[in-house]
This record gives sequence, structure tokens and C-alpha cells, in this order.
Amino acid sequence: MLREMILRQPAAGVIGALKAMAERPDSTQLITTFKFPVAIVHGLADALIPVDRSREMKAFLPQAVLTELPGVGHSPMLEAPLETADALKKILA
Repeated sequence: MLREMILRQPAAGVIGALKAMAERPDSTQLITTFKFPVAIVHGLADALIPVDRSREMKAFLPQAVLTELPGVGHSPMLEAPLETADALKKILA
């Protein structure tokens, strides 16, 4: 589904989005200032971002709830919508 969504976009838009992600500044210091609930949802089958990155974010955010989803890739909201929704509900409880 995600592949089809990407393929429907203009090439310039996809290129621009990828370039912006590759060149964005590190936001580690910014997230340490968060005083609100945070949900981190990571698919353990994500081939783009290793789960260690989410675990590092969790270490900076003691109030965060980290949910790791086995068999889910880079887009948990599309691949596992119910589990992702459950993870978001955890921060509201």
C-alpha cells in the first residue's frame, strides 16, 4: 500500500521529501525538553531505521512509552493500525 502511495506522487515531491529527511538537523536536544506524554512505535522488521534508534529516544524521554511491534516494518500505522492505536492509547491512560 505504501509503495503504491509513493508511486502516485510526483517524482519531484518524493525527491524533495527524501532530501529534507536526509538533511534535517539532529533533534536529540529538542526532544529532551518534552514534558508531555510521548508514544514511540517501532516495527521490528523496519529495514530503514534500526530499533536501537527508538530505544535511544526512549532513554532521553523517561515519560515515553516504547512499543515494539514484531513483524512490522517502517509504517506501523499502515501495517498494524490496531496495535499502533493501542500504543497511542497507552499514553492517555
